[in-house]
Amino acid sequence: MEKILSVSGLQKSYVTKGNTCPLLKGVSMEMDRGEFAAVMGPSGSGKTTLVAIGLSLVVFLIQLIIFFFLQKKLVVSTSKIV
Repeated sequence: MEKILSVSGLQKSYVTKGNTCPLLKGVSMEMDRGEFAAVMGPSGSGKTTLVAIGLSLVVFLIQLIIFFFLQKKLVVSTSKIV
């Protein structure tokens, strides 16, 4: 199958009052095209944090795609004018 996601050793923590609080420690996973995943665990285990990190990456990638698309359009339009 074709891998569409690969995460290895993902870590997330925050610092409050000089103390580091780990939220995620060493999360690793892979997904193939057509697979589904469920995130399950007790309250406070990092489910929402994991999903938020994933969504942040998706939004970032969409912004990059839009940025490069607009850059290409601007370059094409200016090259036609010149």
